[in-house]
This record gives sequence, C-alpha cells and structure tokens, in this order.
Amino acid sequence: MRRHAEPGLIESRVLPRPWKQGVPTWLIRGIVGFRLAHLKQPALSAGHRHLLDYPTPSLLTFLWGFGSLGGMGLLVQIVTGIILAMHYTPHVVCAGVSIEHILREVYGGWMIRHAHANGASLFFIAVFLHLLVQPVRCGVL
Repeated sequence: MRRHAEPGLIESRVLPRPWKQGVPTWLIRGIVGFRLAHLKQPALSAGHRHLLDYPTPSLLTFLWGFGSLGGMGLLVQIVTGIILAMHYTPHVVCAGVSIEHILREVYGGWMIRHAHANGASLFFIAVFLHLLVQPVRCGVL
C-alpha cells in the first residue's frame, strides 16, 4: 500500500544525472565504493548529504555559479588591496619606490600585486556573466 504525503508537503525528487550515462561501470563502481567507505564517518556523511546530494531545481545551470565566483573575487580584491595598501606610499616621489619595494622585498608581493591586478578583470567578467543568467534563461539574448 502506497502512502500519500501529507497535504502541504512537497515531495523531493532526485534528478537524473546525465553525466553518469557515458561513464564506464568499473569507474562508477570505484567512485561509489570510495564514497561509501568514507560515508561511514558521521561528519563526512553530513557534509556529503549537504554538499553533493542536495536537491536542486532543474533550472539551476552552471551560469548561477558566477555569482559566488564574483563574491570570491571581491573577497580576494579586498584582502589583496588591504595588504598592498599596507606597503604602498601615495606620494609623488615615493610611489615608484614603494611599488619596487612591494615587488622585491615583500614576501610574495609580486604575486599579491598581480592577483590584485588580474583579479579585478576576472571579478568584472564573473559579475557580467552572472548578470546574463536571467536574460539568457528568458530568451531575451
């Protein structure tokens, strides 16, 4: 006898995963065996239920990930900007010398400066792609 859900409750469905259709069975068995071995730990199984087997709407596409990517880009910009501001001197005479100081004497300064410079471009690209989600989904563009 089949039980009916209480009125007002929404049944959650597991959506089909099209990426599993072309995968060899030995690889699936290996991945599933690896996952099942680690799911015996209570903390790992809770993380697995929340992150991997989370029910999502069918309209959720990869374009929605650009919003969180833009948020992480903004966080990188803030952190690297604060670090660069600690070493930069905004004076006409000392500005070039302070940039050389950041590049040569600050540990990882070259990487922080380039992450800040290139991160700005990647941040705007991610935000622009995130803003394109709705027009693309509705067929405007």
